[in-house]
Amino acid sequence: MENNFIVSSSPHIRSGETIQSIMLNVIIALCPAALYGVYIYGIKALIVIVVSVVTAVVSEAVFQKIRKQPVTVSDLSAALTGLLLAMNVPPSAPWWLVVVGSAFAIIIAKQVFGGIGHNFINPALAARAVLISSWSARMGTWDNAKSAASIMGYDAVTGPTPLGVIAETQGGLPAIGTELPTFWDAFVGNVGGCIGETSALLLIVGGVYLIYKGIITWHIPVAYIASSFVFAFFLYGFSVEYSAYSLVIGGLMLGAFYMSTDYASSPVTNKGKIIYGIGAGLLTILIRRFGSLPEGVSYSILLMNVATPMIDRFSINTIFGGVSRKDKKAAKKAKKEEEKAAKLAEKEAAKKEEAEGEKPAENEKVKDEGAKEEAPKTEEKSAEEPMTEEERKAKKRAEIKAKKEAEKAAKDGAEEAPKAEEKPAEEPMTEEERKAKKRAEIKAKKEAEKAAKAAEAPKSEGGAE
Repeated sequence: MENNFIVSSSPHIRSGETIQSIMLNVIIALCPAALYGVYIYGIKALIVIVVSVVTAVVSEAVFQKIRKQPVTVSDLSAALTGLLLAMNVPPSAPWWLVVVGSAFAIIIAKQVFGGIGHNFINPALAARAVLISSWSARMGTWDNAKSAASIMGYDAVTGPTPLGVIAETQGGLPAIGTELPTFWDAFVGNVGGCIGETSALLLIVGGVYLIYKGIITWHIPVAYIASSFVFAFFLYGFSVEYSAYSLVIGGLMLGAFYMSTDYASSPVTNKGKIIYGIGAGLLTILIRRFGSLPEGVSYSILLMNVATPMIDRFSINTIFGGVSRKDKKAAKKAKKEEEKAAKLAEKEAAKKEEAEGEKPAENEKVKDEGAKEEAPKTEEKSAEEPMTEEERKAKKRAEIKAKKEAEKAAKDGAEEAPKAEEKPAEEPMTEEERKAKKRAEIKAKKEAEKAAKAAEAPKSEGGAE
């Protein structure tokens, strides 16, 4: 039996999870906190949740129909966005404000950038930021928890949110348990605030469920919560109690488990997720402590969403068989050094060639001059023919005779010179003396010419023979 092998591109190992199953699990994890919000704030909270979810689903379907794209509302991503937005607004928010926020989240923050998986920021948080900027008064009006919360054995807390009390306090920090709700009331949800951020306990239960199901990893939530505790410890007067209290109030748990873990807008590596979580925790505490707004979760996560590409760039793992960032940097450095060495070598070679080019030119010049000087001698030597013994003797006699005559002429001239010198240098020579001197010079010249001709005569005679 022949084996048939099919060649295909990666991935070769596929998960059984779908977008719909992932979104459904997140909705299930949010249901306890959402239902508790409805229980605490009543029918108004339910209306806000329904309006937000329906608007999100309808907005996505209409937008995709207009653009002639496949309608993907069945993947539940739009419904999850609407639910997350509803949990981030006050239960007293008017219905039209919820509609505007939900439509903005789906159309502007999600679909305009390409739909699911292409949004660079969390759509629900982007919509919340727009609503806070546009209608800050309505977004800052909080309902008190109703007394029906005593079903858990605790009296409901009335008054503003704990974060609002801390922000309004000038100077020191308000006392927990008197000016602020107790830690346990804040933990279980007997406090005022947004629909989904009141019960830290139920949000943690849902977050643990997501980690257990493998929908999210522990890296972002743990890094976010731990860094928030550490930075709050330093910024809230080194108080462990206040540091712990800051974790269970506001939307920190909602942001840590559900908002900051959005797949499209968070880092892909574990190292990047930890960096992302630490940055979000730092920004959250800084905004709470020094910002004009009492809550900083939304803006801190949005800022880290924008920083995600940079975090991924510096924390991405090396693919199997690929080159690591460190190796790439070393190779780039080595290439630069090679190029630098090559340039230096070219310069040295150019200098050497230039020096060698000047030296041959000088050598050729010297050779040319030497050749010019030797050329007449060579021509003379080549012109001369071998002489016989008689010719050499005749030439020698002529040279001796010419030499004697030259010496005699020089001697005669030397004898006449002292006579002229005997007279004082100051006295001018007479006409006769000048004539005698001139005759002696002419005579000596003639004798020298005669001796030179006599010396050339034997050579000419030998050539004639």
